[in-house]
Amino acid sequence: MLSAAMAIAPGARLGGYVIVEEIGQGGMGTVYRAHQASLERDVAVKVLPDALAKEPGFRERFQREAIAVARLRHPNILAVHDFGEADGFSYLVTEYVRGTTLDKEINGPIPLQEVVDRLAPIAAAIDHAHQYGVLHRDVKPSNIFVTPEGVPILGDFGLARMAESDQHLTQTGTVIGTPAYMAPEQCEGLEASPATDVYALATIAYQMLTGELPFSAPTPMRMLVTKMQEQPTRPRVAGAALPPSAEAALLKGLARRPADRFGTAAALVESLRPPPTIRAPLRRRLALLALLPAVLGGILLVVALVTSSRIVYLPETVGTLAAIDDKGLHLLHDPNAYPIDQAQFHPALALDPQLSDRKVALWVDPVAGDVIGLGLYDVADANPVDYTTDTYDRYTAAAGLQEGVAGREGIGALLLFVVAAVLFIGLDQFERRRHRANDKAAQHSPAVNA
Repeated sequence: MLSAAMAIAPGARLGGYVIVEEIGQGGMGTVYRAHQASLERDVAVKVLPDALAKEPGFRERFQREAIAVARLRHPNILAVHDFGEADGFSYLVTEYVRGTTLDKEINGPIPLQEVVDRLAPIAAAIDHAHQYGVLHRDVKPSNIFVTPEGVPILGDFGLARMAESDQHLTQTGTVIGTPAYMAPEQCEGLEASPATDVYALATIAYQMLTGELPFSAPTPMRMLVTKMQEQPTRPRVAGAALPPSAEAALLKGLARRPADRFGTAAALVESLRPPPTIRAPLRRRLALLALLPAVLGGILLVVALVTSSRIVYLPETVGTLAAIDDKGLHLLHDPNAYPIDQAQFHPALALDPQLSDRKVALWVDPVAGDVIGLGLYDVADANPVDYTTDTYDRYTAAAGLQEGVAGREGIGALLLFVVAAVLFIGLDQFERRRHRANDKAAQHSPAVNA
């Protein structure tokens, strides 16, 4: 590791800042809370390791990266207020954030939705920096501050770049960066890219979801070699099922080749979100919703059939008229005489003997046995003239009404069956598309295919 800067005592002045207390140390320097009297505010002053000043090109890198990071304006990026050198110390002045860091809050698996909600602002911050050509190179939980209100803020932009040498290794042989979160290309000493920060964010997401890192090794150097040679362990969440789409997103974010990762950090986080699928209880409710019109259609169909079975159709007899007299109506080759009440018919029915040999159709009252309807054809057995009674009219009106009701019930049943079929087919297609999307996401993950 780079040697830390010499401790600065409280009360000491560094440029325009009075040191109040030391609040943290790390491989990239020592952090102090300081007071800026000119603006009457507390700030954080990060004093970089003194060994950096001896690195070739450090001053140029320090100034270039500090200016680039200071230009970034994002609510989830730690604001850089100032930078400079004094008394042999190189330092960055940033906003002072009260709270904690994300590494202190990862004590085990965190629910997927909470992981997405907490990392989405960090992803937006990373993408914002990338738009201005600034890479972080050392995204890790200890560099993500969490305010008392729960707002995540990403700090230490540009520090890894400032600490780089032409060899990418310090004189002690330690790689600049944190092996657990470094991308394979960093492990090989290759140039970093936006995909490098995406890889680190995917590692954090993996750790938050599972409580473990995607790679394990006994030493930092072994960790570097493992990342260059092996695939990450498939994420597993004890006691809960990780959606296939989230697993595929993690493995895609941890792809060995930068080109196989997500193009942006936001795309990674969005892919972790559970797809807009129907949860099991809701799927059951939708299935019941589709079943409801089918059941109603079945009930309506039964009612239509019962209604149809109760329709009274008058029995019809067709034959050749033999005679109409006061004893009734006689048909040729029919020994029966059908009683007829001439006065009940309209239009008036005349008992004309000359009507014999005419084709007739007659309807008989199923209760009384009397003729209540008569169709009399002409000599060409065509163009019948209908003679009916009030009883006939009542029968036919009732039958017509019941036929109409049965017909409407049948049409209603058919429409309900169609609605049920559409709902069932739509739900089935939705489920098929969801499974295809999950399968496609899994296939596009290099680690899955390996």
